[in-house]
Amino acid sequence: MYKSVEEIISGALKISTKEITNDMLMKNIDSWDSLSHMSLILALEEAYAIQFSMDEIVSMVSVSSIHEIVKNRLNIDGYKK
Repeated sequence: MYKSVEEIISGALKISTKEITNDMLMKNIDSWDSLSHMSLILALEEAYAIQFSMDEIVSMVSVSSIHEIVKNRLNIDGYKK
């Protein structure tokens, strides 16, 4: 069973899953710096057995963009957040 994206974000950014909303932006979260961003990317790649392009990594600046990119990479019609 996959971890949810929120669980992965929570672990990488050291915040509660209850704090995570779809409209959260990297620039508004103190713990979401370049190092934690790369930890998040690596955790997502490992959890979902995918590899992101540099463009995708740079585009992951919000929770909603992360969901969209993961959904597109997994190519799953029934993807759940």
